[in-house]
Amino acid sequence: LVEMELELCMGQVNGALHGLHLALADKAVIFRGVVRPAKNYSMRTQVWQMILSIDSSVKQYAAIYRRCRVAILALRAGPDVLERYQELHTSHLSTSMAAFTQGAHDHRGTQLPWFWTIDIPKDTASKSWLTEFYRIHWLRTKAVKDHWEEEEELLTSEFQWVVNYFQHRARTWHEIYMEHNSAGNQGATCYAARQQAMYDRLAEQCELIWQGMNPINVALYHRGLPVCSTLA
Repeated sequence: LVEMELELCMGQVNGALHGLHLALADKAVIFRGVVRPAKNYSMRTQVWQMILSIDSSVKQYAAIYRRCRVAILALRAGPDVLERYQELHTSHLSTSMAAFTQGAHDHRGTQLPWFWTIDIPKDTASKSWLTEFYRIHWLRTKAVKDHWEEEEELLTSEFQWVVNYFQHRARTWHEIYMEHNSAGNQGATCYAARQQAMYDRLAEQCELIWQGMNPINVALYHRGLPVCSTLA
């Protein structure tokens, strides 16, 4: 009976979230397509009546979700269920026209509430706007992912360039050291040896810092295993 009751509650929760999806999508679409183009007072009044009606539906679905979630907690659902159905805050119920506009410039700073990531079957069949919404934010997420991958590659390359520069300078001063040492110039030989040692230490310190920043190498170090060098 507990499992059956839990399944019923989860079905009600999915229905409430589906209603929230549709209501918030309708609200954003009405703002974008009706409220802004409205040119007279009577038209705006009618539109705002629609917005108030949608807000009432949003509050109703949110109340249903919260009650069902309390029931799910009382039924002692597993951690996977609780992770899927998180707590719903009032701030999660706000919507933005930029979220449904493909050419908007505000997607970089937008953060979707958690319930938009839940896969509800056939939610795009009733409202075509949801398809556009999912496409926009999928592209935004992919762009952010590509940006961070590019940033990681650039930072890794820059770190390697610094180490390579120090190693190059150490080799250069070693050649100068050998040249002056063979010529018997003790002052220049000592200076070149000191410069070579300085750049060798800088390169070694950079490699140690890099190994400490690499999570895999940190784990190997704590286990007493040999550290893999990515700069070789």
